Amino acid sequence: VDTDKETGKFEVVEKAPDAEAAFNMIKKLQGKQHEVITVLLVILSPAITGKSEPVMEVHDEHVSVLIAPLTDELIKEYTLNEPAWKGKAGAYGIQDAAATFIQGVYGDYYTVMGLPVHQLSRILAAKIPHQ
Repeated sequence: VDTDKETGKFEVVEKAPDAEAAFNMIKKLQGKQHEVITVLLVILSPAITGKSEPVMEVHDEHVSVLIAPLTDELIKEYTLNEPAWKGKAGAYGIQDAAATFIQGVYGDYYTVMGLPVHQLSRILAAKIPHQ
């Protein structure tokens, strides 16, 4: 499952198909806080659980991201000259040139990138016996 970025209206923001759509997505998100939800599917093998079949668990992690107010010129420059928005929900990658747009992250930074590292480590620590 890819990371979905949602506006305050709980509208799912998907991947932009082109630079114009990317511009519009970032323009809509700029100057506001939005929620990023990443879903994590953990499959535990019988060797770990002691059960006869693998066990699947679904977890979700929520993070709030605040994008600073941006000028149209800055958004246009990013969407026309920076290919990093391609393939990203919300048309930005927190780890690329758009990092300069981010005013605040409230939660696990890696959740915004697509892998909630903190939550995964807690799940694994609780499920895998320590030797």
